[in-house]
Amino acid sequence: LCGPTGAGKSTMAAALAARGHGAVAEDGVVLNATDELPVIWPGLHGCLVSAEVSELLGEGTTATRDPDRRGRRLVAGLPTAAAALPLRQVVVLDPSGGELDVKRLEPHLAHRALLENALMPGRAGLQAAFAATARLAERIPAAILRMPRRLDQIAAAADAIEWLVIDSG
Repeated sequence: LCGPTGAGKSTMAAALAARGHGAVAEDGVVLNATDELPVIWPGLHGCLVSAEVSELLGEGTTATRDPDRRGRRLVAGLPTAAAALPLRQVVVLDPSGGELDVKRLEPHLAHRALLENALMPGRAGLQAAFAATARLAERIPAAILRMPRRLDQIAAAADAIEWLVIDSG
């Protein structure tokens, strides 16, 4: 999952983890795209979500520590990934609102979306990120998911992400 700040990445990761899918990281992973199938290495465990999302996820999840500057708390008690996982699908979250919508991205559009979400320290980092995201966009299916700004749509958005992953093989 990638997208701009406030797109719903943590909310979707928590919703998927509540369904039994291991949450990989809060705010970043390390991607190794040199292998036959790219893998992602887990980062910080947990998901930062609002109190409303935590309540929606239900039992088995507990919000810990003080809220961050956006009022989110780290949710514990969700399944987490313990090791590197194969990357099978990239989902770019579009927080523009409106109706839930999913569209597959052609590689050139996926490349642009991935590049917007890559960390690129310095000029050499930019060149490396450009090349790595181009290779990734050619190898891994990508889609854009327009996220409604309503909590009652979280389950439908999680369904859409599960479908994308299953459909990608």
